Amino acid sequence: MRKPLAPVSVILFLSLWVPTPARAQLLPPQVEGGVVAGVYTPSAPHPFIGAAFGFTNPKFALEVEYSGTVGRFDTKPAAYSVTINLIVKTPLTAGRAQFYGLGGIGMYAESYQQGHGSGALQALNFGAGANLPMTGPVSLRLEYRVYKPDREVGDPRQGAAPPQRFSAGLSFGF
Repeated sequence: MRKPLAPVSVILFLSLWVPTPARAQLLPPQVEGGVVAGVYTPSAPHPFIGAAFGFTNPKFALEVEYSGTVGRFDTKPAAYSVTINLIVKTPLTAGRAQFYGLGGIGMYAESYQQGHGSGALQALNFGAGANLPMTGPVSLRLEYRVYKPDREVGDPRQGAAPPQRFSAGLSFGF
């Protein structure tokens, strides 16, 4: 039985940006976009690219992201994800880099063994990263995530190490 985790989480995430008179004046959200590249591992140790778009303020960010393995892989592993993430910016810094934690929900899919795959699975993801301002609205983003897909009982990867992702990318504020 699947729990209605996705709809409830989306409503909670979006409620952070419902304007109230006090919050609307203090922390207005700004639009932000970005591109990332990296590798999923161990499920698909091939390069991926992704794009994200969302809203940010000094303490939080909410983004929607798509990422997928580069190229066509009929016989090699591949992975794809579409997620909605809440990013919590911490006061911890190292030089100009600001650290953050993230959590989100979405869909995760992988292929393996001559094109056979998991199909789209509901998944949670958790991670941490650092954002390093470069120039103007551009910043370098380094990140690590762990995906927790809701695998079916007959899935050959049931009980295997959860998929992980290492990435680097550029964020653009507008």
